[in-house]
Amino acid sequence: MPLKHRRQSLSNFLKIFGWLLAFTPLIMVLGCGDPTGTLEESAELTQNFSQNGYRNNYTYYYIGRENTPTAIIGIDNKFVFEPDFWQEFPSDSAALNRLIGRLSNYTREPRGYYLLGPEGQEIGVLLSVRGLYAVKIKKNGKVQILASGFMDPSSG
Repeated sequence: MPLKHRRQSLSNFLKIFGWLLAFTPLIMVLGCGDPTGTLEESAELTQNFSQNGYRNNYTYYYIGRENTPTAIIGIDNKFVFEPDFWQEFPSDSAALNRLIGRLSNYTREPRGYYLLGPEGQEIGVLLSVRGLYAVKIKKNGKVQILASGFMDPSSG
Protein backbone atom coordinates (compact mmCIF):
# COMPACT_ATOMS: atom_id res chain seq x y z
CA MET A 1 0.00 0.00 0.00
CA PRO A 2 1.43 3.39 -0.96
CA LEU A 3 2.44 5.73 1.86
CA LYS A 4 -0.24 8.29 0.89
CA HIS A 5 -3.03 5.70 1.37
CA ARG A 6 -1.56 4.56 4.71
CA ARG A 7 -1.56 8.14 6.00
CA GLN A 8 -5.15 8.64 4.85
CA SER A 9 -6.24 5.40 6.55
CA LEU A 10 -4.48 6.38 9.77
CA SER A 11 -6.04 9.84 9.64
CA ASN A 12 -9.53 8.36 9.19
CA PHE A 13 -8.95 5.90 12.04
CA LEU A 14 -7.81 8.67 14.39
CA LYS A 15 -10.88 10.80 13.54
CA ILE A 16 -13.26 7.91 14.26
CA PHE A 17 -11.38 7.02 17.45
CA GLY A 18 -11.53 10.65 18.61
CA TRP A 19 -15.31 10.83 18.12
CA LEU A 20 -15.81 7.54 19.97
CA LEU A 21 -13.67 8.80 22.85
CA ALA A 22 -15.62 12.07 23.04
CA PHE A 23 -19.02 10.37 23.18
CA THR A 24 -18.14 7.38 25.38
CA PRO A 25 -19.07 9.11 28.69
CA LEU A 26 -22.50 10.08 27.35
CA ILE A 27 -23.11 6.60 25.95
CA MET A 28 -22.11 5.05 29.28
CA VAL A 29 -24.37 7.38 31.27
CA LEU A 30 -27.34 6.89 28.99
CA GLY A 31 -26.95 3.13 29.06
CA CYS A 32 -26.88 2.76 32.86
CA GLY A 33 -30.60 2.09 33.34
CA ASP A 34 -31.55 5.33 35.08
CA PRO A 35 -34.21 7.42 33.35
CA THR A 36 -32.83 10.19 31.20
CA GLY A 37 -34.16 13.53 30.16
CA THR A 38 -33.47 15.60 27.09
CA LEU A 39 -32.15 18.96 25.99
CA GLU A 40 -34.51 21.08 23.93
CA GLU A 41 -32.75 23.89 22.11
CA SER A 42 -34.58 27.21 22.22
CA ALA A 43 -33.78 30.21 20.02
CA GLU A 44 -35.81 32.41 22.40
CA LEU A 45 -33.82 31.20 25.40
CA THR A 46 -30.56 31.70 23.48
CA GLN A 47 -31.50 35.28 22.58
CA ASN A 48 -32.72 36.30 26.01
CA PHE A 49 -31.07 34.01 28.55
CA SER A 50 -30.38 36.88 30.93
CA GLN A 51 -34.13 37.65 31.08
CA ASN A 52 -35.80 34.33 30.20
CA GLY A 53 -33.19 32.11 31.87
CA TYR A 54 -33.33 33.77 35.28
CA ARG A 55 -35.98 32.47 37.62
CA ASN A 56 -36.28 33.20 41.34
CA ASN A 57 -37.01 29.57 42.18
CA TYR A 58 -33.85 28.24 40.45
CA THR A 59 -30.35 27.65 41.77
CA TYR A 60 -27.56 28.47 39.31
CA TYR A 61 -24.28 26.69 38.55
CA TYR A 62 -21.44 26.93 36.07
CA ILE A 63 -18.93 24.39 34.79
CA GLY A 64 -15.34 25.21 33.90
CA ARG A 65 -13.39 28.04 35.46
CA GLU A 66 -15.31 31.01 36.79
CA ASN A 67 -13.50 33.40 34.45
CA THR A 68 -14.11 31.11 31.42
CA PRO A 69 -17.13 28.88 32.07
CA THR A 70 -18.30 26.57 29.27
CA ALA A 71 -21.89 26.37 30.51
CA ILE A 72 -24.38 27.85 32.96
CA ILE A 73 -27.38 25.94 34.29
CA GLY A 74 -30.33 26.88 36.42
CA ILE A 75 -32.08 24.02 38.23
CA ASP A 76 -35.61 24.32 39.57
CA ASN A 77 -35.45 24.13 43.38
CA LYS A 78 -38.20 21.49 43.49
CA PHE A 79 -35.59 19.03 42.15
CA VAL A 80 -32.64 17.71 44.16
CA PHE A 81 -29.52 18.38 42.11
CA GLU A 82 -26.18 16.58 42.47
CA PRO A 83 -23.74 19.19 41.21
CA ASP A 84 -20.63 16.95 41.03
CA PHE A 85 -18.41 19.12 38.77
CA TRP A 86 -20.77 22.12 38.67
CA GLN A 87 -20.04 25.14 40.89
CA GLU A 88 -22.91 27.04 42.49
CA PHE A 89 -22.91 30.83 42.21
CA PRO A 90 -25.21 33.49 43.71
CA SER A 91 -28.71 33.20 42.26
CA ASP A 92 -29.23 36.80 41.22
CA SER A 93 -29.52 38.37 37.79
CA ALA A 94 -26.30 40.42 38.18
CA ALA A 95 -24.17 37.32 38.83
CA LEU A 96 -25.93 35.49 35.99
CA ASN A 97 -25.26 38.35 33.54
CA ARG A 98 -21.60 38.48 34.59
CA LEU A 99 -21.14 34.77 33.78
CA ILE A 100 -23.11 35.06 30.53
CA GLY A 101 -20.63 37.75 29.46
CA ARG A 102 -17.76 35.37 30.16
CA LEU A 103 -19.34 32.69 27.93
CA SER A 104 -18.90 35.11 25.02
CA ASN A 105 -15.11 34.59 25.13
CA TYR A 106 -15.42 31.51 22.91
CA THR A 107 -15.48 31.33 19.13
CA ARG A 108 -18.83 29.52 19.28
CA GLU A 109 -21.90 31.46 20.32
CA PRO A 110 -23.60 30.04 23.43
CA ARG A 111 -26.97 28.34 22.89
CA GLY A 112 -29.91 28.05 25.25
CA TYR A 113 -31.60 24.75 26.09
CA TYR A 114 -34.44 23.65 28.31
CA LEU A 115 -33.51 20.68 30.50
CA LEU A 116 -36.47 18.31 30.40
CA GLY A 117 -37.16 15.26 32.53
CA PRO A 118 -38.31 11.85 31.23
CA GLU A 119 -41.97 12.99 31.18
CA GLY A 120 -41.10 16.30 29.49
CA GLN A 121 -41.29 18.44 32.65
CA GLU A 122 -38.88 21.38 32.84
CA ILE A 123 -36.04 20.65 35.24
CA GLY A 124 -34.01 23.70 34.37
CA VAL A 125 -32.26 25.79 31.74
CA LEU A 126 -28.81 25.59 30.17
CA LEU A 127 -26.68 28.11 28.28
CA SER A 128 -23.62 26.49 26.74
CA VAL A 129 -20.99 26.86 24.05
CA ARG A 130 -21.40 23.12 23.40
CA GLY A 131 -24.47 20.92 23.59
CA LEU A 132 -22.85 17.68 24.77
CA TYR A 133 -24.76 17.17 28.00
CA ALA A 134 -26.91 14.40 29.40
CA VAL A 135 -29.80 14.78 31.83
CA LYS A 136 -29.94 11.85 34.23
CA ILE A 137 -32.53 11.12 36.92
CA LYS A 138 -31.01 8.71 39.42
CA LYS A 139 -32.94 5.96 41.20
CA ASN A 140 -33.00 8.10 44.35
CA GLY A 141 -34.73 10.89 42.36
CA LYS A 142 -31.70 13.17 42.27
CA VAL A 143 -30.90 15.01 39.04
CA GLN A 144 -27.47 15.02 37.40
CA ILE A 145 -26.39 17.08 34.40
CA LEU A 146 -23.32 15.43 32.93
CA ALA A 147 -20.98 16.96 30.38
CA SER A 148 -19.11 14.89 27.84
CA GLY A 149 -15.63 14.34 29.22
CA PHE A 150 -16.88 14.19 32.84
CA MET A 151 -17.70 10.77 34.23
CA ASP A 152 -20.53 10.05 36.62
CA PRO A 153 -18.69 9.76 39.98
CA SER A 154 -21.20 7.19 41.21
CA SER A 155 -20.71 4.83 38.26
CA GLY A 156 -17.51 3.65 39.32
